[in-house]
Amino acid sequence: MATGDEREVEKLQGNAWIPQRTAAAALALGTALFGIGTLLHPPTVRREDLMHVVREGATSRWLADHWLLALSIALMTVGLAGFHAALAARPGVRRGVASLAAPLGAVSAVFWMALFVFEAAGWPAIAAALAQSSGPAPQLLAVAQAFWSTSLALGYAGGALFAVVVGLCSVALLRGGPGGSLNGFARLGIVTSLVGMVTQALAWLFSSLALVVLIPAAIVFGVWLGAAAWCLWHRNL
Repeated sequence: MATGDEREVEKLQGNAWIPQRTAAAALALGTALFGIGTLLHPPTVRREDLMHVVREGATSRWLADHWLLALSIALMTVGLAGFHAALAARPGVRRGVASLAAPLGAVSAVFWMALFVFEAAGWPAIAAALAQSSGPAPQLLAVAQAFWSTSLALGYAGGALFAVVVGLCSVALLRGGPGGSLNGFARLGIVTSLVGMVTQALAWLFSSLALVVLIPAAIVFGVWLGAAAWCLWHRNL
């Protein structure tokens, strides 16, 4: 028989604007599509590799891949909104910490969406202009470099903010005293957050090491996102 706290949680979850299983499906699908899009994406994480990005940016695969990544971010944002709502509904969770995660997650999603929409809609035009030009003017190259560096910065900033969000959610969950397997999930989130923040900073500061540090971090984040979708689907939050 459900206790008073359990009934209150069920009531709050039932009133959520994103049902938990809908959020779980969106999060799982978005994570899978993001993984596919990342695997299809050429290794363009070095700010100095401008002409490599120009050649890739003029291809149809680049265009399709970045629209796929934009779709994945939209789905993940819906899923994480449901996750935040479910977390905030838990008795014992500190609302201040849990509430702070939601707007920071929204800012992270805006950064990622701006990055992928620009790379799908704006960068191909820049790449085509540079590719068709014989010996592009230094001014045009400087502008293209500025756009590309800004694009990478948006991605790293979005990733770092997302790592902070995962950490805030995990700390709130752990302090809420969930017990059982959720303690392990919360600890995994704290580790994921620390890994994410460190690797995003390293990738920006030392671009030659970006792939080396970002690939393991992406795997860790994928595990956490999969666990979050599982918790939502089974209504364990």
